[in-house]
Amino acid sequence: MRFSFNSLDFNNIDSLKYLPETILLIDNSKDWYLSDYSDKSLDGIFETIRKLSPNIWTIEEDGEYLGFFWANDWVGGSGKFHSCHITSATLPASWGKKNRVILKEITDFLFNSYGLHKIYCDVLASNRSCLRILKDCNFMEEGVIKNSTYLQGELVNHILLSKFRKDVPSG
Repeated sequence: MRFSFNSLDFNNIDSLKYLPETILLIDNSKDWYLSDYSDKSLDGIFETIRKLSPNIWTIEEDGEYLGFFWANDWVGGSGKFHSCHITSATLPASWGKKNRVILKEITDFLFNSYGLHKIYCDVLASNRSCLRILKDCNFMEEGVIKNSTYLQGELVNHILLSKFRKDVPSG
């Protein structure tokens, strides 16, 4: 694995090393990242991260912070999960080819660590670069979520994409 993923676990103070960077990354992109219904204050962002803990991880390379991802909407139970929804964000220095490698490693990590069969996400229909990266990483478009939310005062659509364990090349 080229990148390391470290849980932001509020029960382990040492794991919160990059909490400020994660809050800042969300805060800097909150106008397109968080819906108009979200609490966009720093306290609201902190509370969102706290609620996701420990299912939010930092993305690091050689000890350098590159971004974060979280998994929510887990389906399954008793330690056996079928699927989850992921959300991620990286700093601009990781955009492009590096983001493809990061996304592949995130999905490999989740498939292998949790025995998942499906990982899915939804992306703003207008975010063509993100859609291209997801499709390059073998995510398949499942459909359009029409008028999914308000963003900057406008109703926006999201594209739902999924990746299945059976479609991941072994080795």
